[in-house]
Amino acid sequence: MIHRFSLPGVTIRMVEECRRVASPFFVTDKWRIHPNAFEMEVNGVAHFYARTGKEVEICPVPFAEPEKINLYLYGEVLAALLHQRRVINFHASSFIFKDKGIMLLGDTGAGKSSLAASFILRGARFLSDDLTAVLFDDEKPLLWPVYKTIKLREESIRQLGIDRRKTRKWDSLSGKFYFRADHAGVDSFPLDLILIIETGEESHPVITSPGPTTSFSLLRSGICSWEMLRGMPETEEEYLHQLIAIVGHTKVFRVVRPHRIPIAELHDALLNALDL
Repeated sequence: MIHRFSLPGVTIRMVEECRRVASPFFVTDKWRIHPNAFEMEVNGVAHFYARTGKEVEICPVPFAEPEKINLYLYGEVLAALLHQRRVINFHASSFIFKDKGIMLLGDTGAGKSSLAASFILRGARFLSDDLTAVLFDDEKPLLWPVYKTIKLREESIRQLGIDRRKTRKWDSLSGKFYFRADHAGVDSFPLDLILIIETGEESHPVITSPGPTTSFSLLRSGICSWEMLRGMPETEEEYLHQLIAIVGHTKVFRVVRPHRIPIAELHDALLNALDL
């Protein structure tokens, strides 16, 4: 069910009963969080426990679908492990284009994956999709591609003219197909440009350059499962410094795109406006 996990140095065990977080700092109806321990119970799927950024225990319910277990393992559990390591991670896709490390940030449905795929089909080198981690060399941010698959909706595959032989099974949970994009093959790459993608009622893409304070706020809201940080106060404090470093070393643009704009049109608008 679980092959090689995307985050190095993690041990995963299937158990009959997971450990519990005894003294949580933050509790919801789904999570129990301590700075070094994370517990999540998903009805009909599994009980998950993650510790110190290195250990995961999974106690699946009887007849749980492997797809559903992996959805949470590579989603909230992966984010929790990175938070425990104090590695800031965003709900974002990333790639290398014209020797620039580019991160596309945005909510679900904003079009991050389809736009990333469009760039990849035009020569960009793929790094990550949906979750992007950022490391630092001194204070300079580096893209760290710990999650290396890309998923696209049927409509995006059609618009992009992707050969069906380059896709694999349909994910019944997200309604997306896996696109076999060639990975850039690098362990990390400098982050140069951040595009924060939103949808709106505009008739054409509107691209602006927000100031440092607004950029900081937008980036903070794009952290994966940022609510977890309420149970990790020292990680949250460290992330504030990391966000300041990111804003200080990258160009940030806010892109408001029309709801139904074709992918190719949005791609071309970005190329023209940003001189890519």
